Amino acid sequence: MNPDRPRDPAGVRVEPAEAVVVQALFAPYLEERARLFGLAKHLQTLGLTSPCGKWRWNPATIRGILTNPAYTGQVHADRTRSRAPRLRRSATHPIGKPSTTATVLPRELWVPLATLPALVRQEQFDRVQAKLALNQPWLFMCFGQLRKHG
Repeated sequence: MNPDRPRDPAGVRVEPAEAVVVQALFAPYLEERARLFGLAKHLQTLGLTSPCGKWRWNPATIRGILTNPAYTGQVHADRTRSRAPRLRRSATHPIGKPSTTATVLPRELWVPLATLPALVRQEQFDRVQAKLALNQPWLFMCFGQLRKHG
């Protein structure tokens, strides 16, 4: 990003080393047994630091990269809307003033802003989104079972 105009999409440039990491996440995640935790461990084994500069990669960071449509070459605005939370996070969490939750809008409502060099093909991005969507219910099912029994 251009430090003088940080929100200007025209100032975005591709960092070659970071582009390689992004591409190296999309391809292996499409393999049958690939999981976010496995990718995180692999990146740590390679000695690559996270976008924050830390040695430990968080699977949530990898999910954020894999769900970012900017890597397909198009920057959009108005991708999400804020809404009030529907559930309390925890009985031990103070009620106070609840924060909002971001809800992803349908792609047809996104506003295109700029075109960037694509790091992944749209078809590959769509396949990764399908796999992430398929794995998410499984994750909630497992953690739901843990909460009931644990």
